[in-house]
Amino acid sequence: MLDQIQETLETFGLPVCYGSDARLQGSNDWDYIVFRRSETDVIPSAKTDLTDRYEVYIVRQDFVPEGEPERVLDALVAIKGIRPAKEPIRYNYMFKPDTKAGMEVASFTVLAPRKRV
Repeated sequence: MLDQIQETLETFGLPVCYGSDARLQGSNDWDYIVFRRSETDVIPSAKTDLTDRYEVYIVRQDFVPEGEPERVLDALVAIKGIRPAKEPIRYNYMFKPDTKAGMEVASFTVLAPRKRV
């Protein structure tokens, strides 16, 4: 699933990092996407008993363009087995480390249920 998510995110033409943006720090990259697996819910049921949660962070200089989080979410949900979490898309504004330049981060969670192996 991680490879499919990464491939899908790369179609947006931005650098994609897994886990954190540490490899981009000190670079001139202002616009990028970070994703990570955050937790696995264990819920015994007839169909699936595990649900992996993936967090996606869209980072843009100044602000995230309107509609971009929804386009990224739609692309991920098009992957077989992924569905959106019943949570809002969140926006945070911060400053790039060691600068006074602002950047906005849009974040959301997607879910991927699976059976225990």
